[in-house]
Amino acid sequence: MDNETIAEHILKERYYQPGETSWNNIARRVANYIGEDEVSRIEYFDVISKKEIIPNSPCLMNAGTKQGGSLSACFSVPVGDSIEEIFDAVKACALIHKQGGGTGLSLSRIRAKGSEVKGTGKISSGPVSFMNVFNSATETIKQGGKRRGANMGHLDVDHPDIKEFITCKSVEGNLSNFNISVNITDNFMNNIHDPNNKEIFDMIVRGNWANGEPGIIFSDSAERDNACPHLGKLTDTNPCSETRLFPWESCNLASINLISCIHDTEFTWEHFESLIRTGVRFLDSMIDKNVYPLSQIEEATKKTRKIGLGVMGFADLLLSLNMKYGDEESLVFADKLFAFMRKVADDESTKIAQVKGRYPGSMGDPRRNAVVLSIAPTGSISLFANVSSGIEPNFAYVYRRSTWANGEKKTYEMFHPVFEEALRDHAWKDSIKHDMLEFGTIQKNGKYSNMDIFVTAKDILPINHVRMQAVIQKHVDQAISKTINCSSDTTEEDIRNLIVSAWKLGCKGLTVYREGSRNDVVLETNSKAAPVDDHPVNPVKKALVNGSGRILPKTPRSMMSITEKRRSNCGKLYITIGEVEGRPHTVLIKNKGGGCSAMLQTVAELTAAMLRWGVPLWETLRILNGVTCDACKGKKDVDGKSCADIIGKVIRENFPDEEIPSKLDISEEVKVVVQQNSVPCPKCGKALVFAEGCRTCPECGWSKCS
Repeated sequence: MDNETIAEHILKERYYQPGETSWNNIARRVANYIGEDEVSRIEYFDVISKKEIIPNSPCLMNAGTKQGGSLSACFSVPVGDSIEEIFDAVKACALIHKQGGGTGLSLSRIRAKGSEVKGTGKISSGPVSFMNVFNSATETIKQGGKRRGANMGHLDVDHPDIKEFITCKSVEGNLSNFNISVNITDNFMNNIHDPNNKEIFDMIVRGNWANGEPGIIFSDSAERDNACPHLGKLTDTNPCSETRLFPWESCNLASINLISCIHDTEFTWEHFESLIRTGVRFLDSMIDKNVYPLSQIEEATKKTRKIGLGVMGFADLLLSLNMKYGDEESLVFADKLFAFMRKVADDESTKIAQVKGRYPGSMGDPRRNAVVLSIAPTGSISLFANVSSGIEPNFAYVYRRSTWANGEKKTYEMFHPVFEEALRDHAWKDSIKHDMLEFGTIQKNGKYSNMDIFVTAKDILPINHVRMQAVIQKHVDQAISKTINCSSDTTEEDIRNLIVSAWKLGCKGLTVYREGSRNDVVLETNSKAAPVDDHPVNPVKKALVNGSGRILPKTPRSMMSITEKRRSNCGKLYITIGEVEGRPHTVLIKNKGGGCSAMLQTVAELTAAMLRWGVPLWETLRILNGVTCDACKGKKDVDGKSCADIIGKVIRENFPDEEIPSKLDISEEVKVVVQQNSVPCPKCGKALVFAEGCRTCPECGWSKCS
């Protein structure tokens, strides 16, 4: 199985329209729809068919189709403070998700929890409570089976509910259809040692260390690039934070394949310039040909005509030029590359304006488009082009992929195309396999004499990730979707320093992922990891050998659940049981009115671990129902002998089918099915990675954010 086979599978599943059987069919359909005349249609077909420029997925899916649909990838939906405004926003998000878009939601307009709602005598429940409403609506809308809903919820750092917001996803699985980010100001960063600011900043740092959330938006850094300050502040963002928007604006994206600019081992600046100009014209036309889900989105988008031309294959380009990602030479080259890209893109937008007019919201800006560049995630489209994603480094150079044919599983060892070129006709190729440490021992004359350039995301120092992002950000008038990858032993102090450095260097935002900090996102770049076994005999031993420490199956992206209220001596208990395939899977518990929350959480999580590990339900219940608490003895206003006993009763009431066997056959082996060292993609089952600010699958292109 090669990358062309994988790309073909994705195209069949998500992109082909009736009668289409090839990438050229898609390219022709898109070019004919977006092109304004025969010359432009030929030009657009040429670059798309060659995969030199690829527009965002909604354009590939919807352009020129009978059913129509939006060509935009993401939208900004304002959320007001009244119930009417909030549910209008929920409806707008549903319509957008239905057409395949993602939504950014600024929640800072919603008044704080506990605030009085004037004229009603009621109390506001705050922004976090309404996030659950948006989350549930998103779960319901499956976006035509092609793209799931994705939301970015962000809140100003000085909002009274910021502490609740920062921790709203601390339990993995909560608000699964949301990314969350905090809007941090220069004033806050200049005063992070003040007691209240320090407490908030510590919570942000701890969240990033624990599970990568909340993300960070440096709002003043973004505002300094606001091309239209007379129209207001940039209050909103999209799901991966690569665009900052006014309310109701949409982002229209396409990416240049940088590898297509390599000719005879040299980077051809003339071809790069040609692609930039074509990309700007294509995206500007896309605004006019777009089908907008709401009239206010069309009005806002056409007022500023913002476009987001980005890149993919940047890491591969560095390799092709014999540069190491993150070192000084690569930073100098990135500075030159993106300065050139910005200059040409601005110039082309100005030339279009001379013919078609400036954007309506312009106050002296000579360009056709208020912004021109954005480095967006390129999950699926970089798979089509067989290049690295966006400006991210590569995650691996040698890896395994499996396929089933006629009931037989076949596993193939795949080589990254640039790496394979470096090893072509070299005797070391067959012996390298997965041991990245052997790269340094290879000597080869010519283009790739220095094999140390083949670094992976985890090999690069986090500060060099940040430096690369900052260098490129200087020239990108929108923002950048990128992940700062950190090793598992990264400390909270390390992350604190990364955040401060990113702010000082002028980044508009930051997304941090510490290896192993999420159950459902594990970078599979461990060169010594054994292949995943569908039915490991000893999963504990296997997890320890591979160094992952992960032995439990993942919690699904969505699942059925029930919540029961019970009374105990620890106050009112709210017990939520998540169900997978008819069995209890996850246990969450909250209490009000006394008792030790930490102990209750521990009992709930250990119970869930037993259930997910495969311990028979009757054995789990036997343990829980056998616990008696002195505080509950003789009490008539409680619902069990202990909190543990109450949890067991709730599970038994909702899952009554499994009875305790009268006699155990100890010779019967209990088979436990787990996935270790990585968590499978919900679409294809391969290992997910965390890249470009989102959970993505390098195999099939599935993304949590699209």
